[in-house]
Amino acid sequence: MRRAWAVAFGLLAVLFLSTCGGGGGGGSSLQYTGLTTPAAIDNTNAEEIALAAWFGGEMSDISFLPTLGTGGAAIGGSYPLRVIPLIQTLRKLTDSIGGQNPATSSEQAAPKTVYRDNWREDGVLGYVDISASWDDQTGRLSGSFSFHGYDDGSGVVLSGGIGFSGTTSIYYNPGPNPGDILDLTISFPSFTSTDGINTVKMAGSMAFQFNVPAGGPIVATLNLVTLDEGTGKTVRIDDYTVIITEDLLGSYSDVTISGRIYLHDYGYVDIVTLTPFRVYGTDLYPSSGILTVTGSGGRKARLTALDNTTYGVEVDADANGTYEWSITGPWT
Repeated sequence: MRRAWAVAFGLLAVLFLSTCGGGGGGGSSLQYTGLTTPAAIDNTNAEEIALAAWFGGEMSDISFLPTLGTGGAAIGGSYPLRVIPLIQTLRKLTDSIGGQNPATSSEQAAPKTVYRDNWREDGVLGYVDISASWDDQTGRLSGSFSFHGYDDGSGVVLSGGIGFSGTTSIYYNPGPNPGDILDLTISFPSFTSTDGINTVKMAGSMAFQFNVPAGGPIVATLNLVTLDEGTGKTVRIDDYTVIITEDLLGSYSDVTISGRIYLHDYGYVDIVTLTPFRVYGTDLYPSSGILTVTGSGGRKARLTALDNTTYGVEVDADANGTYEWSITGPWT
């Protein structure tokens, strides 16, 4: 059960941290206060919008200086909220957590009691307290993470608490094995992520589905709202779905993103992944992959991972199906 919990908790906590959106954050105190109309994508904002769709939030302290034509790179601030680095951070964290399997070796776990465990994981900075319980009669799983300035070395510091609940298997045959997580829902009233320059507060909920046995994709659907504490701007993500498929040898992960993101100053765009983004090893950024964002009147921007250090953005500002403007820039 230790490995099953590690895989599930890592990717669940990761993904919830990385995005925001959905109906005002599921009734939390954070509310989206930006534009709610489709975004008018053009060559002055396409780069910012496309990157926001990938990262799950906007850049703070933006000072974009786009150059018409190919080759002009944006100069900007920081991303205190980033999907892939958070996935890596929490995956590494949760690889070391879990619990003992309370089930017996019989066909079905004998009714017993609720198994509980509490432990602490230290980071390069700070720590996280973890509490979990598993009912071997019903397979119900619940618990919490409490982050205290936690940074595992990625440079993103997490603070705050979340709760989770879900269902695990209690059967031995046929699979999945006891302790394998089948679904998980997490919710949190507030949570912060900072890169040391800017801080984002987030709230909302997300639902996870896990295809077992191990090796199948993990699907997370997020409905969250974020607030940049420096600028006061909000971002909302509705039905933002991330699918992660890992190589069995652990050498890379393929990531697809779909859904809708509302950006404070621009309105919303719909996201579609055309080619899965491939992230190798401990890389922070993908080496390949393509997504598009669509705004008002069918206007589009296309984000392409050129390698793990560089991206390209193309713009179809007149919605005629031809990308007439492009720009490249560094992921960092």
